[in-house]
Formats: sequence, C-alpha cells, structure tokens
Amino acid sequence: MRRLALVLCSLLTLVGCERPKPRIPLVVVRPGATQPTTAPTTQPLATTRPVVPVVPTASTLVIGGNPVVFPPTRVVLSGPILEISSRDPVAALKASYLGNRYYFQFRLDSPLTPQNSIGSVRVNPRSNSRRDEPDGIFLEGNNKQLQASDVQFRFLRQGDELMVDLSGSFLVFERGQMGPTQQVWVTGNLRAPIKMP
Repeated sequence: MRRLALVLCSLLTLVGCERPKPRIPLVVVRPGATQPTTAPTTQPLATTRPVVPVVPTASTLVIGGNPVVFPPTRVVLSGPILEISSRDPVAALKASYLGNRYYFQFRLDSPLTPQNSIGSVRVNPRSNSRRDEPDGIFLEGNNKQLQASDVQFRFLRQGDELMVDLSGSFLVFERGQMGPTQQVWVTGNLRAPIKMP
C-alpha cells in the first residue's frame, strides 16, 4: 500500500511539473467596434545576412558519358588572351602525381568585357597527330592526354565571373603512344571568378 501511495505521489509530481504553454493573446471584438488591422506578433523580425559567394571545391567534366572530377576552375583574362585551367595542387608538378587536370588557352577576336560578355571559340585542328602543347585534358597525371579534335567553347561573362560551356570530341593519347587510341565526347560547364594580371 505504501508503494502505491509513493508511485501516485511521483506521478502527480511529474504531471504538475509540465511547463506552461505560451498564451496566445485574445482579441475581443465588440459588435460595432473596428477590428485591428494587424495581429500581434511574438516572433522576432528576420535579420538580413550578407551574401557570401560560394567558391566551388571541384569541377567536373563528363568524358565518354562518365563524370570525372578535377580541381576547381581557374580563369585568367588578359586582353584577348583567355586561359581556362584547373587550379592544380603543388603536387601536380611531381612525376608521381596521378590527379586530373586541364588547360586551355584562347586568343579571342575581341576581349570579354562587361559590355561584350558573350564569346565562343571552335577548336578544330587539321591534324589528328599528337601536338606538343600544354593544351588539353590530362588524366591520371600525364598517363592520358585528351586533345581537342572538334570542340565548341562558349563563354558568358557575368560581372567578375566567367561561365564556360564546352562540348565536342577529343582524341585520347596514352603515355608513350604517338597516335590516338580512341576518340571520346566531352561536355562540361565550368565557372570561376575572372583573374586579371
């Protein structure tokens, strides 16, 4: 009996310890009186936060239907010369580096300015032989080099940022091979702030 009384006292104590619920103000409107135009608010006003630009931590190209991850995009614009590359880590300079990277350089007919914000370049070399140049996509370090065969690059400048849309065919050269081993379709949408030297 004593236990039952102790259990009941404990339950009553717990029930009585509930936190009171906040009261909603009651607005009484008498007939013929005007109704308030705004309801009372108990929520704080929204604060405005500064907009912080999102800096991508990687870029992606779709190569032969498969997404391939690269370091973030880097864009350098110096007059009519436009360089688009991956922002490679210092380790990319070592022969043991097995990451992916890309580099393209273009001479535009007219520079991309806020007034002239759209441009395009088509890369269509006459030869399918391996070219000794830094341009292209490099996979697994320097084990595979993809050279543009027929590629369209489109540029859109928005303020201090450049968006690059590329699509087309690339020739794949394996390390030590002079001729291409295959041809692949590559697409991508790259975006980066513009650096001006």
